[in-house]
Amino acid sequence: MDCHLEDTHFSLLGFFKHKSYDDWMEQLFKHEGYCVWTSQEYSFMKSARKTWPQGCVQSGTTDEEGNAIYYDIKPTTGGGMTLGLYTDTRCVEEYKQNGRDDPINIENVVGNILMEGSQDSNDNGDDSVQYDTLEKSLAAWDSAFDIFKTCQPCVAYDLNNVGYGTDDDASKGSSYWVYNQNDDQNDGNQNGGDGTDFDCYDDADYTNVNQCMKFMAKTTMNAATYRDLSLAKQQGTLVDIPLSGLSTSTRSSNNNGRNAFLTVLFFMVSMAAAVFAAIKLYDVRKRTHRRYDPTIEEPLATKEGTMA
Repeated sequence: MDCHLEDTHFSLLGFFKHKSYDDWMEQLFKHEGYCVWTSQEYSFMKSARKTWPQGCVQSGTTDEEGNAIYYDIKPTTGGGMTLGLYTDTRCVEEYKQNGRDDPINIENVVGNILMEGSQDSNDNGDDSVQYDTLEKSLAAWDSAFDIFKTCQPCVAYDLNNVGYGTDDDASKGSSYWVYNQNDDQNDGNQNGGDGTDFDCYDDADYTNVNQCMKFMAKTTMNAATYRDLSLAKQQGTLVDIPLSGLSTSTRSSNNNGRNAFLTVLFFMVSMAAAVFAAIKLYDVRKRTHRRYDPTIEEPLATKEGTMA
């Protein structure tokens, strides 16, 4: 089901970008995230989502010369994200530390923002020790996103077979047994099924919701341009994708190299044919061109008589 694989039966239809990543995260988390993450991961991600800066933010810290330090989201290689420090109001010029002893670093400036800035940080309970530093919190965030770095179907699903016969009621949303409860294909116990159930009963009380519909209805989504993808490729922030000219897979690279060679070869052959045709045309015109003969302009009759 992974469309990044070379032998996949799935096709990549396009790339899209969202105006507000917070809206996108909200839809992704409470539907599919709820069903593919552990309860601990979901609790952390749900609360941490609200703490990411919504644009370039002044930190309140200044450098040695009194210049303000700003912070914002910073993309990392492989489709990850972190926080960065910047020296301008647009968060374009990244702050450069003056050695290891420079006190101006991201954790000193913003703290463990993913935990401390969330009103729901206590939801993580005793396990929150693994998020007790910004470095650990960012690592946990990226780890939770790993599952989404491969193509996912629009319809939400559960990775675990909870089954209708399970006693783990905590794994089910309030819509459990409501969706298709009389459908034999849903394998409900009332219909003599075997109890299998990979349905996603999400945190918004939907069952197997169409996430593509949610993204369209609840977020501002636009098609990504080739420039967007090219910029992301230059940053190293794309995961491996089957896109001509941008993919790093061996097979795609070989195909791209072969296509480029054939294109150059075709161009060179076409140019050679054009030059050859021009030379032949010039030669023909030269051989058939009538030379100028001044006697043609002399009259046929003269004063003495007629010219022979």
